[in-house]
Amino acid sequence: MPESPQPENNQERRSEQIKPLRTLEGDVAEVLGQEKTSATQIIAAESERPREESVRTVLEPTEPANPASAKILGIVSIIIVLAGIVGFGAYWFLKPAVPPAPPVTSTGQPIIGIDVEKTIDLTGLTYKQSLDAITRERDAATLRVNATEAVAFTKRDAAGTAVQLTAPEFLSTISPSIPGSFARALEKEFAFGLIGFDGNQPFLILRTSSFENAYGELLRGEVDFYREAGSLFVLENPLPGISTSTSAYYGTDPNTQVFHDVVIKNIDTRAVKNKRGEIVFLYAFPDQATIVMTTNQKTFGEIIDKLKRSRLIQ
Repeated sequence: MPESPQPENNQERRSEQIKPLRTLEGDVAEVLGQEKTSATQIIAAESERPREESVRTVLEPTEPANPASAKILGIVSIIIVLAGIVGFGAYWFLKPAVPPAPPVTSTGQPIIGIDVEKTIDLTGLTYKQSLDAITRERDAATLRVNATEAVAFTKRDAAGTAVQLTAPEFLSTISPSIPGSFARALEKEFAFGLIGFDGNQPFLILRTSSFENAYGELLRGEVDFYREAGSLFVLENPLPGISTSTSAYYGTDPNTQVFHDVVIKNIDTRAVKNKRGEIVFLYAFPDQATIVMTTNQKTFGEIIDKLKRSRLIQ
């Protein structure tokens, strides 16, 4: 029988078949074991070790499949962005302005809807200077047809703060001779302004909680009011209806009556006419709490319609 291989020989053959893993420590030991060992050989041995590739964490830029399409897309995107900016700017500058808050009554109810609001400071102005300031605004205002401008009036107090005038204060400014009892019958809130209707037509809207006193006192002082404040409403000079004679000047001459009774839109009005028979100034009580003063029957009709739309009157 053949002799069985020695265990030692089997172990040697298995050692030859299994190659040990190559490491830096092994390479150095192998080189140092040679007769001629040098630093160069150590470095060379290290360089011969296989190395793993490092993981690429940065992607290389790639050329687009269609450069021309990408360029066109970029240009279109820029145009869209610019168009959006231009559109937003146009909207911001051209968007309709929000109408200002209308003047209100003591209960907070709007008196008349307005489109424009102005303020005139009357501090330190005399009666005549105050009229001039108001007529300048009347002549300079640029209103579209049927647009309404409200004018507020202020005076500065001792501290320099602008304080808005009440109805009695405003009336005493434009008509110093108006009966004090009439002014006391008025509420503080009022509306003075212009309507773009055949030019800039002035109007004055007053409120009263005492119809009997307000009506009687205004009837008694109508000529004084027209004589002193009529130039705010009437462009003609001298004022129609006012004569140089004393009796006619104060409206006591029945043959040269200043005010006439006229019915407009089923409302009794007191009106002044010029020599051509045209109404140039009128006032009326459309209800027992409201007084309207304006220039002619057309403007009066527009104001009445606006007051109804704001539900100030029925």
